[in-house]
Amino acid sequence: MFNTFDVILQQECQLDQNLPILVGVSGGPDSMCLLHCLKQAGYPVVIAHLNHQLRPEADLEAEMVTQLAKDWQVPAISDKADVFGYAQQTRSSIEEAARELRYQFLFSAAIQNEAQAVAVGHNADDQVETVLMHLLRGAGPAGLRGMRHRSLPNPWSDTIPLVRPLLRIWRMEIETYLAEHALPVNRDLSNLDTVYYRNRLRHHVIPYLQTLNPQIKQALWQTAELVGTDYDFILTEVQKSWDSGIVQSRSQGVIEIKRAEFSRLQPSIQRELIRRSAFGLDPGLRDLDYMATQRVLQAVNIPKVSAQIDVVSGMRLIIEADRLWLVDEGSEVPLDIWPQINLHDRSPRIQLDETAIPIQLDNHWELQVEIFPCNAKLLTQAMTNPDPFQAWVDAEKIQQPLVLRPRQPGDRIELLGMEGQHVKLSDLFINQKIPRRARAHWPVIASSETIIWIPGVQLAHSARLTDTSQLAIHLSLVKK
Repeated sequence: MFNTFDVILQQECQLDQNLPILVGVSGGPDSMCLLHCLKQAGYPVVIAHLNHQLRPEADLEAEMVTQLAKDWQVPAISDKADVFGYAQQTRSSIEEAARELRYQFLFSAAIQNEAQAVAVGHNADDQVETVLMHLLRGAGPAGLRGMRHRSLPNPWSDTIPLVRPLLRIWRMEIETYLAEHALPVNRDLSNLDTVYYRNRLRHHVIPYLQTLNPQIKQALWQTAELVGTDYDFILTEVQKSWDSGIVQSRSQGVIEIKRAEFSRLQPSIQRELIRRSAFGLDPGLRDLDYMATQRVLQAVNIPKVSAQIDVVSGMRLIIEADRLWLVDEGSEVPLDIWPQINLHDRSPRIQLDETAIPIQLDNHWELQVEIFPCNAKLLTQAMTNPDPFQAWVDAEKIQQPLVLRPRQPGDRIELLGMEGQHVKLSDLFINQKIPRRARAHWPVIASSETIIWIPGVQLAHSARLTDTSQLAIHLSLVKK
């Protein structure tokens, strides 16, 4: 497979031969093979080595990599990390802590060295082990496709790709390459320790599976390739849905999803939109498993007006009528999508003898008022108005001035088209699926003590225009 290495670098990894690549080098077989191959192919490389301080020989291995960089005249950067302490602090496994600190170091070093990419030495055997781990855990296409030659964005960067040029090369081929080129190698004896889950798969599970199917590794690798191709198609469709505005980042830690449009999508697209949204809120999130996404989909498809469920790691899904909110821990759903007013001292009074100055509400909404002579065209416009946040009122059927105020306990309004029949605002808000947290400070327009308009909800029957109306007041609530 080494005869196609240049093609992999250019097409799969999309690397520029004139820009530096930061190579994670432990000194082990894979990273040494990768470093040598990139150097032989003419790519400028920077060596990056992190001493995990987990084994007695770790310092000697770091010295070996440093000396190698000098001998090969390659720039290098190295550091140490307290993996054990970090694992205790974050309550994670040693493997997970080492991985997290290693990639933090690599991408930080890549920024410092203006590298076009971070390259690591994962090979075809690593791919098989990864796919098997995901399969045993229970994963969808995102897990069964395994690792990719190029990952961007990734949990550590939105601009610097993580590349794995050796993903099609087997461990046996790498060992042959090392021998042919007489390359020095550090052998990590912890790779033999079956305390670690991946090592148990490598030394026990896969050899057993090979007794059932001698080609099991090739089969799992091919599965990753096939699933990866299908998954790429799904991601294309996900991107279309994302670009259409079904999902939008509303504020720090909050993502808004249009419920009706989302519900019409295929479940595979829905799952990936939820996954993408979750990773957007928490880039450090390792995974969103089947049960987490299934909880979301079940909640969305149950016809409830409102609900709240826990998703993962403090993240929650809030269902409010026609919207879904994915909210990270410590964040709150914004109120600025609805008009809100919170006037303590007095309520603005709207004089109708001239065009009123726009009135600013508390959260970037504005009430605009205009007065027009009424005619047949205006009457038709009022009767066919599709926008619930604008209304036309008969100026002769109201008492001046109009008052803009928050709703109050016991408020009622005469239903449009149902003369003489009044309903409590509290009941109307429930029927119209106005979220509970938006009701207390929802603005209303009153004439004396009579409510004539609830923006976004209802116009009073007695305030409507008729064919005998002479003067019309146009009220419009606009998000600024």
